[in-house]
Amino acid sequence: MSDTIFQLIPDQPAYVPDEETVSLAEQFLRSHLPGASEVYAEVSEEIRFIDAGANYESVSCPICGKEIANEWWLAAMDEAYESQFNNLDIVVPCCGSKTSLNNLDYHSPQGFARFVLSARNPDIQGLDVRLPEKMEQISGTKLRVIQSHY
Repeated sequence: MSDTIFQLIPDQPAYVPDEETVSLAEQFLRSHLPGASEVYAEVSEEIRFIDAGANYESVSCPICGKEIANEWWLAAMDEAYESQFNNLDIVVPCCGSKTSLNNLDYHSPQGFARFVLSARNPDIQGLDVRLPEKMEQISGTKLRVIQSHY
């Protein structure tokens, strides 16, 4: 059986709210996704890559818009992994611009985080489009929505 996971991560990979905020955010998400089989918050010691699973299509440069070869991206990910994703700085091969692995244009969205709010198999039909904005107010930071499918 496959799973769809609705995830919210901070735009800044190292950001972790305090315990009370994590608990409030988790409760709020649970109240807005009552059909989810599971809602949970995770805080890890290290920055992790939060991927889109089977929803991943491609990755592009945020500066020039050109698609980045998967082989180059995987090599950049391997290099960043050596620093436990503490250094995400890259120079993209397409236009030679400096950016971050976190700032690449992922189709579907993906990113790096220590803090993740997740809902497993939620019914997102009729989901309040302002939910991410409300969650940003609670968590105190801009959030990225990732919809993963495994």
